[in-house]
Amino acid sequence: MKPLNYILLLFAFTYSLSSFAQTEDVFVKRDLSEILHWVVSKTDSSKHDKHAHHLWEEYLNRPHPSVNTLHFYFRETAEEFQVPVEILMAIAQVESNWTQIGPSIDKGWGIMHLVDNTYSSTLIQSAELIDLDPQVLKVNARQNIRGMAALIAFYAKEKREELLKITDWFEILKPVTGLANEDLQELQVYEYYQVIEHGNISTTLWDEKIILKGQEICISEKLNPKNPFLFPVHNKTGDYPDAIDAFTSCNFAEGRNHEIDAWVNHWIGTGTYAGAISWFQNCDAQVSAHFVIRCNDGEISQVVGVENTAWHCGASGYPFNNSRSIGVEHEATLANPDQWNSMLMLEASANMASYFCDEFGIPKALSLPGIRAHDQMPGTNTMCPGNLPWGIWMGLLDENFSEVDLVIMDMWTEPENPDQGEIVEFFVEIGNVGNTTADTVILDFRVENAIVEFDTTFNLEANSTQQLSLPNYQFANAGIMDFCVYIAPHSQELNILNNSYCIEIEVNPVFAINEINNNFPISIFPNPTSGKLHFQTDKKTIKQVEIYNTLGVKVYHSNHISDKYFNVDKLDNGFYIIRFIDANGHHFSLKFQKE
Repeated sequence: MKPLNYILLLFAFTYSLSSFAQTEDVFVKRDLSEILHWVVSKTDSSKHDKHAHHLWEEYLNRPHPSVNTLHFYFRETAEEFQVPVEILMAIAQVESNWTQIGPSIDKGWGIMHLVDNTYSSTLIQSAELIDLDPQVLKVNARQNIRGMAALIAFYAKEKREELLKITDWFEILKPVTGLANEDLQELQVYEYYQVIEHGNISTTLWDEKIILKGQEICISEKLNPKNPFLFPVHNKTGDYPDAIDAFTSCNFAEGRNHEIDAWVNHWIGTGTYAGAISWFQNCDAQVSAHFVIRCNDGEISQVVGVENTAWHCGASGYPFNNSRSIGVEHEATLANPDQWNSMLMLEASANMASYFCDEFGIPKALSLPGIRAHDQMPGTNTMCPGNLPWGIWMGLLDENFSEVDLVIMDMWTEPENPDQGEIVEFFVEIGNVGNTTADTVILDFRVENAIVEFDTTFNLEANSTQQLSLPNYQFANAGIMDFCVYIAPHSQELNILNNSYCIEIEVNPVFAINEINNNFPISIFPNPTSGKLHFQTDKKTIKQVEIYNTLGVKVYHSNHISDKYFNVDKLDNGFYIIRFIDANGHHFSLKFQKE
């Protein structure tokens, strides 16, 4: 069961166009705190500087046009610039999964990936065509789509009479890709037409479905039979039998000054397979990887020879990071994390890693020497490669690989809707969906993000579940309270995305200030108090006293009860719950105010 911590907010404003039925723009906003953590800290800083991290975070914090609203933008823009709507939607799907974000790995912006780098400036061109500041196209999805449509219309201007079918736009689209050379441009346009032909179903970061229907087309006559990315049979490299020759003339150091003993996995983060290759071939980039793998079919391109040092995981003070390792870039992105579910890409990656592990004696283990994520290389401050499914990948690399995978399956309370001060028991069911036993599993229970208790279980076997609980908790305040459980990362666990879960508990108010339960044979006075709090009881021997604040955190505890008062002058002003425990272990709780 995955965390359900998101809120959908709708914002609308009137917008009228007589040609369309839609009259308002709807924006969605989701609590992407978990994803934002990945944005800021799980990104390859050698390819995206910290400025880019913060921009990604800023984009994801904004309200984003809903899928229905984007459909409206595509339709109105297609009519305005007389560009097929299928083309606009396919470009947006390939480039960004319909996500307004930037910059990409090759300095592209927005849903349509308008670039501004040293070899292309479709962003500036588009902005000039629609007479807007380029910054507007970076942040506004509708204007980003309009900018791309205006650019396509500009390149189509002299050939309008020849554009009779949707496939006739193939050549027109090459320059708008913003890629470095014609082979890569053609590859990217081919990807657009694959979406047009076969359709596409994907999920946005805001849990909305994008559903594009395919249509019967034929573009085979448009393709260059010498394009190595489309017809790679005779364009393989000597280093790896399945890799396509996409070598760069720069962005690497010749030779190595350390033996090869590490394999390093990366993700693109934001961008595409063609965009990554294009950027690595750009001599101003100062970054590269040995290989890049495509998501949809596992196609592999080699950018740097294995005998040379690619610039993919360097860190200050650790001169051998790059020279000891082979780096591979995977076409998985922040905007479309489901790309990591591509078994074709994972299999191609693991097979290639196995090949080079055997050739260079690299241990097939998560170690150094051995298999590393970029964030695991010495001195790095990133957690690239994002949400790579390590258990699956390592299982493909080595069938004997074992992993713990802990998941919070369910959470609840008894009673479900307690009263203020009522005794509550918290329950959590955890599971181990890995293939080996987990020992010493540690959980912490939190209320309103304050830790109230820890619990531990031992020997949670593979494919098993276990129920744990926290008894005798009392809510001092009424209202909606967050109850969360966090599982501490396990030494044999790679995937920790489901190791936290929260539910909301509605606590009913109790309005009497002197007592929470009138049946309790204890009274306290004065209430409110500024110093001493006296208590009086009949026929009860009090053995223990505890005081809790409004977050449920214990702020006072005593097992030595002699006088019938407590000095609470050091407590902050506010409301508290005092719990008395008698010789039989019975609990009696009262509410008081410190002023």
